[in-house]
Amino acid sequence: LKYIPSKTLSSKFFSKSNIVIFRDLDDKVWASFNSGYKTHVHKHADDGSFNLFYKGRDIFFDPGFLSYEENEESKIIKSSSFHNTVKPVDEEIQIIRQDLSGHLEKMRYENNISRSKVVGFYCTDKYEASLAIISGYKSGEIKRLIIYDRNGYFLIYDYKSKDIIANQVLEQRFNIGCDLDLVINGSSEALINDLNKNNLCEIRQFIRT
Repeated sequence: LKYIPSKTLSSKFFSKSNIVIFRDLDDKVWASFNSGYKTHVHKHADDGSFNLFYKGRDIFFDPGFLSYEENEESKIIKSSSFHNTVKPVDEEIQIIRQDLSGHLEKMRYENNISRSKVVGFYCTDKYEASLAIISGYKSGEIKRLIIYDRNGYFLIYDYKSKDIIANQVLEQRFNIGCDLDLVINGSSEALINDLNKNNLCEIRQFIRT
């Protein structure tokens, strides 16, 4: 695909599709954030997924975006483990399948059919923020807050709802582009570089105790 900078598009919340697009006006940094059903025909376990792009390059990307097949490999790619989201360890989102056959009453599938959704989007001159509910896990709901400070910094804050048992451990999943190199510095810091060792992204994790 030919990459053409837009230079004019601003961040936007598509409420009916449960998608938020964060972007700077120079088109160097942009990200997508979604939770809930965009389509009932082709649904991945991608609630709470965060995809990041820098200067036209995939930093955190969705490896199953073009996967429409029903073979075993495709089913794995569609799972929450293959998306940039947060999940309880050893659990997968239960996807609700809508019956589109038969009577017309069953074909009214325009609305979200799970509790997963992007609650809203807030924007000021200094930062933007969006909150999403991630449901479909047996152990309960998770909330994910994304804050973008317009200077290339994103804060991702994940927390468990009260109905999730206290000892249930959450894990964050991130898939990076195949032409990138991941350098781990200790237990809470990582660098994402290109193959020429130019740093593109720095990740720091803060554990709430």
